Amino acid sequence: MGCTVNELMVRMDSGELTEWMAFFELEPFGPWAANINTGIVSSLIYGANRPKTAPTMTAYDLALGEFDRPSKEQSFDDMKGTLMLLADSCKDKESV
Repeated sequence: MGCTVNELMVRMDSGELTEWMAFFELEPFGPWAANINTGIVSSLIYGANRPKTAPTMTAYDLALGEFDRPSKEQSFDDMKGTLMLLADSCKDKESV
């Protein structure tokens, strides 16, 4: 974020930090997301040009760095919890 932790604590309250955390859960950003996006594009190019006998490769196979592969799809309860967290943080802003 271009500042130290102490500077960040002065500039951002806990509500804003909670909103950023909820947003990151919905739409990851930063170097991790950029590497996964690179892997997605690479796997599309590879898949379109590979010989039929070559193995398929996923975005995680071709992304830069080490990644935890998704273990399962997000459940309804997980999605609901994330949305409720985001809604609660917006509700707090309305009362200010």
